[in-house]
Amino acid sequence: MKGTESTRVVPAALTALRRRLDRWRDARTHPSPIPASLWAAAITAAERYGVQATADALRLHPARLKRRLEEAGRVGSAPTGPTFVELTPAPEAATPAACVIELTSPASQNRLR
Repeated sequence: MKGTESTRVVPAALTALRRRLDRWRDARTHPSPIPASLWAAAITAAERYGVQATADALRLHPARLKRRLEEAGRVGSAPTGPTFVELTPAPEAATPAACVIELTSPASQNRLR
């Protein structure tokens, strides 16, 4: 149906990388693997923009990009920040107040309460 298609804004960094990949694709005379430097740039982009968005913009297979990301040790690695944070009330708070603290995990996007 017309009018229902969504337009996706592609970041300039992905557009520039897409041009590099297109030039490489156009210049090769026979099937060959994507050079390591282009994979490295795609992995960096996937970290920033997500695997699916990067794969779509660069015309790469999402599963292959995800595998490269995992092989580079950049997915599923241990958290670098603290795993426990103690919250103490301010001294001026005489009576306990009800509150809700929501934490979002960047890896799973699950909400904790």
